Amino acid sequence: MKQINVTKYFEEMEDYRQQGKIDHQLIEIVIMTVSAVLCGAENYSQIHHFATIKEDFFRNYLTLENGIPSQDTFERLFRYTNPKEFEKSFMKLINDIVGIKKGLRPIDGKALRGANDFGENPIYMVSAWAKESGIVLASKKVKTKSNEITAIPEILKLIDVKGCIVTIDAMGCQEKIVKQIAEAKGDYVISLKGNQGTTKEDVEDFYQDSLKLGFEDIKYDYYETLEKSHGRIETKKYYITEDLSLIPTKEKWSNLKSIGMVHSIIERNGKTSEEFRYHICSISADAKEYAYAVRGHWSIENNFNWIMDVCFNEDRSRIRKDHGAENMAIIRRFVMNILQHEKKIKGSFKTKLKALSWDIDYALSLIFASI
Repeated sequence: MKQINVTKYFEEMEDYRQQGKIDHQLIEIVIMTVSAVLCGAENYSQIHHFATIKEDFFRNYLTLENGIPSQDTFERLFRYTNPKEFEKSFMKLINDIVGIKKGLRPIDGKALRGANDFGENPIYMVSAWAKESGIVLASKKVKTKSNEITAIPEILKLIDVKGCIVTIDAMGCQEKIVKQIAEAKGDYVISLKGNQGTTKEDVEDFYQDSLKLGFEDIKYDYYETLEKSHGRIETKKYYITEDLSLIPTKEKWSNLKSIGMVHSIIERNGKTSEEFRYHICSISADAKEYAYAVRGHWSIENNFNWIMDVCFNEDRSRIRKDHGAENMAIIRRFVMNILQHEKKIKGSFKTKLKALSWDIDYALSLIFASI
């Protein structure tokens, strides 16, 4: 792993607290929190206890003029600090990590289900994922899943999509979002939904009619995959074409070059079901590339969201007041990116996190490298 002094990423954070009444430096509280989360802490109480246990270690690097902050102090700081301050630090770290490869940029939302009270809607975090590098590029909070479309343009402003393929589910099927990707010189593969005029209906009619006619006189590319798992057999057939002659709404989608269909056939317990999904794309009619983009979109669900819930227990986190849930979500993503580039420990992400909870000195060396 590249030697990174994590402390420098928080040095310019604005401290909201009233000067003259500060007993603990903001950067020291944040650094202790990042360290604790890296070693498995999940809430303010655990963060406080971790810092207390490792006080002697922290004193080698931090002043700690008034000792270890109380649990309430940790909570207050994260509740009231503007998440934009953490986001700046997050983005600086991303920009300094080398080897962020071009490729897929899935964007998707994730609910923090524990962060709600008495049946209220959970908080949603919309994130951009660099599939080939396995890191989070940016995250934004929204109040409900329906608000994801307001966060996606903000996410796109924060990341470099030039030469990449942005994949978004049907929520992001908006003319302005497609235009923004095209203007940033990125490509897109976006799921179609039913409320964007007649585009979905037009694409669906085109493909269903083409299937019936055996794609007579239509130039297209095709790719097929077969997956078997636990008595379940799924065949996926990928079709993509640059023939847009029967799509009246094609002009409203910036840089639209092709339309795609995924036909899934699922066999389980002697029963067969099928599903059709449709996409608008700016990529050429290459069925393998289309399949890679469609399948790759779910890497944000299967990898990133899985890590957040299984390894960090994010879905069960009860941190929810004020900005606390969002700030702690950003801290977890910060830690995840550090761990993704740790090369000494072999195995899954969960294995890495567990190993660091056993070897705390090594875990802390990742935070305080080159200090």
